[in-house]
Amino acid sequence: MRNSLLLYCIFFSILTNAQREADCVYSGAAIYYNTLYPPPYAPSILKFNENELASIDDTCTIAISPGYSTSSFADKNGNFCFVTNGWRLVNSFGEVLAYKLWDAAMPHPGGTGDTTEVLFQKGPLFLAAPGDSTKAYLFYGQFKYLPYANTVANQDVFFSYAYLDIPSQQLISKNNTISTDTTSLFDINATRHANGRDWWITKNGKYSNEIYIGLLSNTGMGTMQKYTIAQLEPRIQNRTYSFFNEQGNKYVHFMNRTTKYIQTYDFDRCTGTFSNPREYDLNDSLRGDDFNACVISPDGSKFYVLRLTYLDTNVYRPGVHQFDFETQSFTRILTVGGLIGLTPNYKEILITNKVFINDSAFIFTLNRITQPDSLGLQSNYLQNTDTTLNFIGFTVPPNFANHRLGVLEGSGCDTLGPVGLANKIVVEPFLLVYPNPNQGLLNIKLSFSKSKATNIRVYNSSGQQVLQSQLIGNNTQVDLRTLSLPSGVYWVEVLCNEQLLRQKFVYCGDNY
Repeated sequence: MRNSLLLYCIFFSILTNAQREADCVYSGAAIYYNTLYPPPYAPSILKFNENELASIDDTCTIAISPGYSTSSFADKNGNFCFVTNGWRLVNSFGEVLAYKLWDAAMPHPGGTGDTTEVLFQKGPLFLAAPGDSTKAYLFYGQFKYLPYANTVANQDVFFSYAYLDIPSQQLISKNNTISTDTTSLFDINATRHANGRDWWITKNGKYSNEIYIGLLSNTGMGTMQKYTIAQLEPRIQNRTYSFFNEQGNKYVHFMNRTTKYIQTYDFDRCTGTFSNPREYDLNDSLRGDDFNACVISPDGSKFYVLRLTYLDTNVYRPGVHQFDFETQSFTRILTVGGLIGLTPNYKEILITNKVFINDSAFIFTLNRITQPDSLGLQSNYLQNTDTTLNFIGFTVPPNFANHRLGVLEGSGCDTLGPVGLANKIVVEPFLLVYPNPNQGLLNIKLSFSKSKATNIRVYNSSGQQVLQSQLIGNNTQVDLRTLSLPSGVYWVEVLCNEQLLRQKFVYCGDNY
């Protein structure tokens, strides 16, 4: 049985010598139980070489709930080794290495350890261990499960990893806690350090202007540090999709629940710093209650997003759309809904399709966008290029990192010498004022403590100073009710390390 399942789930190709880890993408229908489903609802595995989709294996019988967020791992010969949805971890032999990766105290969404239904979010991530080709890491979040109506509260409360042996395809350890800070659901990302060996690991915070970052090196996983972007407004978030581009020098972050904002950053692979933040408001183009499957183009200049098909109006046209960051324009690439995913060789975007032959018979196909960095319809959409027996589904995009990315030559960090995270991350000071809108008691908080007192000034919308106070440590509270201020827009200013921090708030007096 072990050998037969291995034959089911390993790709055979004359191109295996060109393969690297993560070239196998496991996908399919939503299977919630540890049973083997026949086609057309069995999973498939897609294998990619350097330039294209090499083959599709329709015979894999591993059940892992692939209609939701999955991550898969292949060895350096391109052989499929592991797959997970964040709960269940399975190897290519069909052995369930863990029914529940999480801490025993964490509740299971499906109620039992043998039920693998998970929520919609871009989830776990496999990475090859730096300097050790026999080991791999699996990073995953652990969230507090609350009723659907309370979606804002569904956020990760732990960030953990499992450690895996590749030759034997066995689990060495799991539930190794990296961080206990509250963060957005799953959405774990990585890109190579400039030395071409180590990995920068990122996870988005509870607020939309927070990114946690740490370094995975040949000495293990370093401490996660919070990077706060002072230029952006802190919006609370729970479900997010984020991506590094192919070169690892751009980071794109999308808020995919209730509010629809997308942010772009430049990223320095040597120092692990984010810069040049830009935010785009997509709330007029995407419905707040939709789950929008999405990917970025290989160079990070385009954003492809699915508008759901059940609503067809002049404002919300269904289908797959391209958003161009430079022109800030939407182009509908195809008119029907399709689940989308960027290929792990960063060449194309695949879109799923279900084609009816008659009233009762249908086949599954793949559509391709072959020039995804090109603007609009020049991206070259090709319909029904591949036919598959089983359902290929990307409810959310499969999660992988660019294992092919190598040394960043000439960066000053293009060396395999010791790499330390400490003192390499520039954490920008951030000013937070709350509650906002405000009725009188205004809390003012810096992202870190200061030993010396700092002046606080409050200005009205005309630029007139209405209050001066002091901040000792990193937070204080002022009472605006004693100032007899009219309702309106006000600004708080704090001078910190020769950098002027400003935050806007709305004062409503007794009218709010």
